[in-house]
Amino acid sequence: MALQHAQDVVGALAATLQQGIDMAASLAASQFTHRSADLSSDSPGAHLRHHLEHVELLLDGVDAAVIDYDARQRDMRLQTDPEHAAARSRTILTRLRGLNEADLERPVRIVQRLDPASDTSVSTTSTLGRELLFLYSHAVHHYAIVALMLRLQGVQPDAELGLMPSTITWRRQNA
Repeated sequence: MALQHAQDVVGALAATLQQGIDMAASLAASQFTHRSADLSSDSPGAHLRHHLEHVELLLDGVDAAVIDYDARQRDMRLQTDPEHAAARSRTILTRLRGLNEADLERPVRIVQRLDPASDTSVSTTSTLGRELLFLYSHAVHHYAIVALMLRLQGVQPDAELGLMPSTITWRRQNA
């Protein structure tokens, strides 16, 4: 990753965190925790929790240079209390903005289980910057599901929630 783009990567992930904060702040607890039988057993809050815990694991793994995305704590309060989720998001956002260009070039080892019936994990190498890009894309994917869940509740989410920049650009050009 070219160093001149480091703040763009941090900024993109920070923007998704801000979308989560805005979404949590705009919803009643019942909307945040609503589980749509038509989609899955998850709620908008569960998807936000999932994203937040991934970003926390990345930030926690910076010093050790090891990130284990399966080690999530699954803090249920993050998915049931929108105010708690927003507050935790703000803390994560502050930590994320503390990363610098040199941090993004740092190699990290990614550990992940591939088989739920086994405790065996695989690992690969990456960089912190590449993992930030992964988490950005991962967040957009989850927020797309959240946007659909909210629409099924009759709630109109932010028009750009769950859309990649290329999709936003394409839609604007073809409107």
